[in-house]
Amino acid sequence: MLLWTALLGCPSSPECPEGGCTPVPSGEGDLCAPVRTTFDQQCVLCHGEDGAGDLDLRDLEALVERPAVGAFLPLVASDGDLDASYLWLKLRGTQGGVGGGGATMPPGGRLGDDALAAVQAWVEAGGQCVPGDLPVRPPVVGEPTPLPIRRLNRFELDNAVRDLLGSDVRPSASLPADDTLEGFDTLGEALTLSDVHVEQLELAMEAVATGFVAQTWSGGPIEVALDPQQMVPSTGGAQGDGWMLWANGTLVGDFEVPLAGDYRVEVRAWGTQVPPDPVQMAVMVDGPIVATIDVPNGAPWLSYIVDLTLEPGEHEVSVAFLNDSNGPDGDRNLVVDGVRVLLDRADSAVYRRYEDGLACDPAASGRTVCLEALFGPLMTHAFRRPLEDGELGRLVAGLDTLATTWDLPYTETVTAGVHAVLLSPHFLFRPEAGLPDGSLTDHELATRLAGFLWSSIPDTELRQHAEAGDLSEPSVLEAQTRRMLADPKAAALVDSFGGQWLWLRRIGQGAPDPGLYPEVDDALRDAFTEQGRRLVHDALLGDRPLSSILTRTDPAIDPSLASFYGFPGTITTWQEVDLALEGRVGLLSNGGLLAALSNPTSSNPVRRGKWMMTQLLCDAPGDPAPGVVAGFDPEVGEGSLRERFAVHRAEPVCASCHDLMDPLGFSLEGFGPAGEARSTDDLGFPVDTSGTLPDGRSFDGPSGLADLLADDPLFTLCAAEKAFIYGLGARVDARNHPYVLEAHARFVEGGVFFDDLVVGVVLTDAFRRRGP
Repeated sequence: MLLWTALLGCPSSPECPEGGCTPVPSGEGDLCAPVRTTFDQQCVLCHGEDGAGDLDLRDLEALVERPAVGAFLPLVASDGDLDASYLWLKLRGTQGGVGGGGATMPPGGRLGDDALAAVQAWVEAGGQCVPGDLPVRPPVVGEPTPLPIRRLNRFELDNAVRDLLGSDVRPSASLPADDTLEGFDTLGEALTLSDVHVEQLELAMEAVATGFVAQTWSGGPIEVALDPQQMVPSTGGAQGDGWMLWANGTLVGDFEVPLAGDYRVEVRAWGTQVPPDPVQMAVMVDGPIVATIDVPNGAPWLSYIVDLTLEPGEHEVSVAFLNDSNGPDGDRNLVVDGVRVLLDRADSAVYRRYEDGLACDPAASGRTVCLEALFGPLMTHAFRRPLEDGELGRLVAGLDTLATTWDLPYTETVTAGVHAVLLSPHFLFRPEAGLPDGSLTDHELATRLAGFLWSSIPDTELRQHAEAGDLSEPSVLEAQTRRMLADPKAAALVDSFGGQWLWLRRIGQGAPDPGLYPEVDDALRDAFTEQGRRLVHDALLGDRPLSSILTRTDPAIDPSLASFYGFPGTITTWQEVDLALEGRVGLLSNGGLLAALSNPTSSNPVRRGKWMMTQLLCDAPGDPAPGVVAGFDPEVGEGSLRERFAVHRAEPVCASCHDLMDPLGFSLEGFGPAGEARSTDDLGFPVDTSGTLPDGRSFDGPSGLADLLADDPLFTLCAAEKAFIYGLGARVDARNHPYVLEAHARFVEGGVFFDDLVVGVVLTDAFRRRGP
């Protein structure tokens, strides 16, 4: 959405004195005449034909009848409450009312009280000119947005292949980047399909099909062995072929598995004891402790087995020594002699899912029977719906003909079939035919829900509810939504939704000058990204309110971040610490994000402020008016950078944007272009991080700004909009904005926890129905 404050860079009309115009008197009861006068004298110079923000205010009747005015929304809210009327809310914000907009419209002044009162009366009447001269305009109600059939984006495709075949092959690696719209890659309008894309997709899916058959039919267990002396220790030294942890600490290693399944993690270890307690060892996989084990005295080592379910891909295993003791009674130590990760292929998720087909012997049962046993479940899962009559038979008949004609081995026949399924439009696209009343079928609803929460396809439980026909019941739909949010696959929301909304995907892309900042290497960039990811994960999927993204002062950091941030304590691995004394709070002080919003050798307060306006308040500054040159040379002028920008803002056409953008950006001037803490700006002047917004609210530094933004109603409304756009794959416009308000109300009533917002979006008619 665009705010009225986004339609900036427009000089005042020459007919109006400074401070606004008094509307021309009109006949009694005529609500439109004073509004026309106000718009004509102060607004249409910018907001006329081809107007800023796609807003044409020349014709009030056309304005009211348009289904959407640019990104502007209904004149009257569904509950008839004037304060919730979006057009009035935004207009009032330009006069210093809400959201920190301040008196920014028209540039250089504000509307007079009479003009504001006239517009308020007109909006309250639903856009009618004379109250009562027409039937009362019905309340604005939502209308589901028509959505185009869209393909899976690259992230969804990888996850769908993982969940369909249990494969670690990532087809996206060879595919062109997805285009984005409204900041996300989930909108069908942007997900086009070129000839090059199709060619690369065919090759990528061939690799996936070949890998699936090779992994499934190759036989034997999967085993990954880690050498303790090649793992990363926080303390200790070599002991024979193993590693001794002689103080509390960890031994960390990375490993990769090709299939999803139930794995066994085997740790071979022994310990030297100090009475009365035995050596305590913890085993952690991907962060959490999965087992705490008492290790008995002396060599030889014993094996300790931990069973757990792993998804395909990269993982991290840590072995920790928990109770070091070194005194007169002796020296307690832990010795790790080896770590192995094991999987019997029959325990893999993909084998269990397609066991009837994979265990079928074509020599004994016949090729056709075995192909049907395999591809019936595979196609049903891939297409996210029951198969149509003849659909399975056509594929099997084609494969039989192919195998006979070319004398193919059975495994190659299966490979060709898997390749065909993966290239089917029923897998690559999300068609929605719906029911006659406009509702989605339960299988279509399951597909939408899995795409929103997991960026993937429905799992067995979700498909069972779809098959039972009860998923569309609100209580079942809410229960399934909360179950899926608690599933590890919901981490896709962090990587995709958070990655795009909050720029997690860009945190590692900052490029500070390596000559000035040699310490910013790939490892530190990865740490910045991981810190941001953990922060967003806790706010989206943990037990913290969404506002903690901004206000949290106890994030997790690792040793490299502790050094860069100047944390005085000892850090040996990722752990939560209090960074309040270091002046860091929430995502706004993440070094990687600050670097991504800076220039290589200088900070960029305008870019930082614009990011906050756009991503956190949904208040993207508009383009400069015709004839206004964008850009500012900080080398021109005298004094500090802040003082030079103040001169820049003296121009009304510049102030309209920068009166809000600059205070936001200058609050982060205590951090340089690499995100490092500093006390002087780029020009050597003392940093001043205080600020005052156009509506008079003041703050001091990142902490004060974070509190102010977290309490601003536009932050929660913006979060609701972003979740709606991402989850539904649709722009916000006049038809569907009431649903955003509906979801937002649940979100706020629940204490701004993200799960309530997600449930609110999912339960709207916009999510559960097709557009006309």
